[in-house]
Amino acid sequence: MRILGVRNIVAVLSIILPCVADCLAAPGTNLRVSVELTDGSVIGGSPVTNQLKLSMVTGDVDVKLELVAAIQMESNRNARVLFRNDDKLSGRLSQDPIEIDALLGRLKIPPDVIAVIKVNSGPVKKSGIVNAQTEARTRNRCVSNLRQIELAKDSLATETGLVNGTLCTWQDLKPFVKDIDRLCCPAADDEQRTAQESYEIIPIGVDATCKICPKTHKLTGPAF
Repeated sequence: MRILGVRNIVAVLSIILPCVADCLAAPGTNLRVSVELTDGSVIGGSPVTNQLKLSMVTGDVDVKLELVAAIQMESNRNARVLFRNDDKLSGRLSQDPIEIDALLGRLKIPPDVIAVIKVNSGPVKKSGIVNAQTEARTRNRCVSNLRQIELAKDSLATETGLVNGTLCTWQDLKPFVKDIDRLCCPAADDEQRTAQESYEIIPIGVDATCKICPKTHKLTGPAF
């Protein structure tokens, strides 16, 4: 029988131990969430519980976060749950508060201040700072699209004499924005990656809005 030397044993252990650790890791270890608040803040961390309770017309449902891609919050704690298999559920989020273990410790976040919860069940590859930067870039790109829509509405109103409150269509705006049909919110899923699915034009004189993240992707100043 061949006896392994110390160096060989160390080499073997360096290969085996990480594999053993992965096998012994508790389910949901890699489950991470990115919580985007209504003020634009983004908090990343691990959820304290792996499921959320959703009250629907058919009764209460326990939603497992590992099956979820994102949760879009609406008014009065109503939520739209988008699953990884493209299923969708709507109901009232009865869990209060949402608890996550973040960089600053365990945080308790009231549902009323949450805009979107994004779930990542894979390995964590980015730091919270990088995630925040990505969210900011996504928001800025969406706001840039909204400004293009508003500039097109202003140009249409100037050329045709339309007054505030007048409705207009995407067809009306096409002469003023190149490839307007390709404008979409970067946070949209595949089914929503069109201008019509991502944005609400709104009448002349009122800012266009994002349908995907209406609480955080919005114009806060003039379009020019």
